[in-house]
Amino acid sequence: TYSHTHQIVAFVKETFGLDYTVSGMNKWLHHNSFSYKQPKGVPHKFDEAKQQAFIDAYEALKASCGKDESIVFIDAVHPTLSTKISHGWIRTGQDKVIETTGNRSRLNIVGALNLSDIGATIIHDYESINSETIVRFFCKLRESYPLNHKLHIILDGAGYHR
Repeated sequence: TYSHTHQIVAFVKETFGLDYTVSGMNKWLHHNSFSYKQPKGVPHKFDEAKQQAFIDAYEALKASCGKDESIVFIDAVHPTLSTKISHGWIRTGQDKVIETTGNRSRLNIVGALNLSDIGATIIHDYESINSETIVRFFCKLRESYPLNHKLHIILDGAGYHR
């Protein structure tokens, strides 16, 4: 993937010995169904076989759950309120000023989602997320279900879940 058309022009020249102008290459790319867009991110540890194994196990768990059982997904998020300065077309020799936020406010939120009862989603914010706060969150989660109700908890691989 090339970020700039002039890089593609150079590649085509070096590889195939063909000369294109930048505008000519842009036309060729559009004509041949290319578009300028961001690549899609994939988690760097993505393993398709493990993903499929999880899906199969999850489907089996869903099929075997009784009426007094729930599957709950738990995860933490850490949104930050700050201005993200990216890039764009700005006239050469001029600067574009964008006001930024005065500080970075970070939240630490843990949530539990039961796909069979989205309205019963539980969230709680903490000063920080660690194994101790996860245990406290488990206690809050347990309080929201009857004691005879079995919970199947699905977590990601975050260190504070160990």
